[in-house]
Amino acid sequence: MAARRHECSICMDIFKNPKLIPCHHSFCYKCLDDYVKVNLSNGRFNCPMCRKSVELPLGGVASFQENFYIDSCDSSETIPCDVCGPKSVACSRCLDCEENLCQHQQEAKSKVQYIHCVLIDEVK
Repeated sequence: MAARRHECSICMDIFKNPKLIPCHHSFCYKCLDDYVKVNLSNGRFNCPMCRKSVELPLGGVASFQENFYIDSCDSSETIPCDVCGPKSVACSRCLDCEENLCQHQQEAKSKVQYIHCVLIDEVK
Protein backbone atom coordinates (compact mmCIF):
# COMPACT_ATOMS: atom_id res chain seq x y z
CA MET A 1 0.00 0.00 0.00
CA ALA A 2 1.35 3.44 -0.89
CA ALA A 3 2.08 5.89 1.90
CA ARG A 4 0.20 9.14 1.96
CA ARG A 5 2.76 11.92 1.99
CA HIS A 6 2.44 15.52 3.00
CA GLU A 7 4.86 16.89 0.47
CA CYS A 8 4.42 19.63 -2.09
CA SER A 9 4.76 18.22 -5.58
CA ILE A 10 6.53 21.39 -6.73
CA CYS A 11 9.34 21.66 -4.14
CA MET A 12 9.15 18.00 -2.98
CA ASP A 13 9.41 19.16 0.64
CA ILE A 14 6.97 19.13 3.56
CA PHE A 15 4.17 21.64 2.99
CA LYS A 16 4.66 25.18 4.22
CA ASN A 17 1.42 27.19 4.35
CA PRO A 18 -0.42 24.77 2.02
CA LYS A 19 -3.02 26.21 -0.34
CA LEU A 20 -5.85 24.12 -1.77
CA ILE A 21 -6.89 24.88 -5.35
CA PRO A 22 -10.31 24.00 -6.87
CA CYS A 23 -9.15 20.66 -8.35
CA HIS A 24 -8.33 19.59 -4.76
CA HIS A 25 -4.54 19.59 -5.13
CA SER A 26 -2.41 21.37 -2.54
CA PHE A 27 0.88 23.21 -2.86
CA CYS A 28 3.05 25.39 -0.63
CA TYR A 29 1.89 29.00 -0.84
CA LYS A 30 5.27 30.22 -2.12
CA CYS A 31 5.64 27.36 -4.61
CA LEU A 32 2.17 27.99 -6.03
CA ASP A 33 2.70 31.75 -6.08
CA ASP A 34 5.97 31.36 -8.03
CA TYR A 35 4.34 28.84 -10.39
CA VAL A 36 1.37 31.13 -11.07
CA LYS A 37 3.64 34.13 -11.79
CA VAL A 38 5.32 32.14 -14.57
CA ASN A 39 2.26 30.32 -15.92
CA LEU A 40 -0.63 32.80 -15.60
CA SER A 41 -2.43 33.57 -18.84
CA ASN A 42 -5.71 35.51 -19.09
CA GLY A 43 -6.26 35.13 -15.34
CA ARG A 44 -5.92 31.34 -15.47
CA PHE A 45 -3.21 28.71 -14.96
CA ASN A 46 -3.09 24.94 -15.24
CA CYS A 47 -2.75 22.86 -12.07
CA PRO A 48 0.82 21.52 -11.83
CA MET A 49 -0.57 18.05 -11.03
CA CYS A 50 -3.65 17.40 -13.17
CA ARG A 51 -3.31 20.28 -15.67
CA LYS A 52 -6.91 21.39 -15.03
CA SER A 53 -7.47 25.07 -15.80
CA VAL A 54 -7.79 27.12 -12.60
CA GLU A 55 -9.02 30.71 -12.34
CA LEU A 56 -6.86 32.92 -10.12
CA PRO A 57 -9.05 34.70 -7.53
CA LEU A 58 -8.96 38.51 -7.26
CA GLY A 59 -6.70 38.35 -4.20
CA GLY A 60 -4.19 36.10 -5.97
CA VAL A 61 -2.75 32.87 -4.57
CA ALA A 62 -3.25 34.14 -1.01
CA SER A 63 -7.03 33.93 -1.60
CA PHE A 64 -7.02 30.18 -2.14
CA GLN A 65 -8.25 28.23 0.89
CA GLU A 66 -5.61 27.03 3.33
CA ASN A 67 -5.48 23.26 3.56
CA PHE A 68 -6.19 22.97 7.29
CA TYR A 69 -6.00 19.18 7.19
CA ILE A 70 -2.35 19.28 6.16
CA ASP A 71 -1.61 22.11 8.58
CA SER A 72 -3.06 20.06 11.44
CA CYS A 73 -0.75 17.16 10.59
CA ASP A 74 2.26 19.44 10.90
CA SER A 75 1.18 21.13 14.13
CA SER A 76 3.52 21.50 17.08
CA GLU A 77 1.33 19.17 19.17
CA THR A 78 3.05 15.81 19.50
CA ILE A 79 1.40 12.46 19.99
CA PRO A 80 3.24 9.74 21.92
CA CYS A 81 4.01 6.31 20.51
CA ASP A 82 1.40 3.83 21.80
CA VAL A 83 4.05 1.11 22.05
CA CYS A 84 7.07 2.98 23.50
CA GLY A 85 5.18 5.52 25.58
CA PRO A 86 5.34 9.31 26.03
CA LYS A 87 9.13 9.55 25.58
CA SER A 88 8.81 8.64 21.87
CA VAL A 89 6.92 10.82 19.39
CA ALA A 90 4.58 9.03 16.98
CA CYS A 91 5.16 9.67 13.29
CA SER A 92 2.70 7.17 11.80
CA ARG A 93 -0.46 5.21 12.54
CA CYS A 94 -1.08 1.51 11.90
CA LEU A 95 -4.03 0.95 9.57
CA ASP A 96 -4.92 -2.37 11.18
CA CYS A 97 -4.47 -2.01 14.95
CA GLU A 98 -4.81 1.82 14.92
CA GLU A 99 -1.77 2.35 17.15
CA ASN A 100 0.29 5.55 16.89
CA LEU A 101 3.88 4.48 16.21
CA CYS A 102 7.31 6.09 16.49
CA GLN A 103 9.94 5.61 13.79
CA HIS A 104 11.43 2.65 15.68
CA GLN A 105 8.10 0.83 15.98
CA GLN A 106 6.94 1.68 12.48
CA GLU A 107 8.64 -1.37 10.99
CA ALA A 108 9.02 -3.43 14.15
CA LYS A 109 6.87 -6.41 14.96
CA SER A 110 4.33 -6.06 17.74
CA LYS A 111 3.93 -8.46 20.65
CA VAL A 112 2.07 -10.94 18.42
CA GLN A 113 4.75 -10.90 15.71
CA TYR A 114 2.67 -8.62 13.49
CA ILE A 115 4.15 -6.12 11.03
CA HIS A 116 2.29 -2.81 11.11
CA CYS A 117 0.79 -1.43 7.90
CA VAL A 118 1.19 2.35 8.26
CA LEU A 119 0.38 5.63 6.62
CA ILE A 120 3.24 8.06 7.22
CA ASP A 121 2.16 11.33 8.92
CA GLU A 122 -1.33 9.96 9.64
CA VAL A 123 -1.12 10.25 13.43
CA LYS A 124 -4.45 10.90 15.20
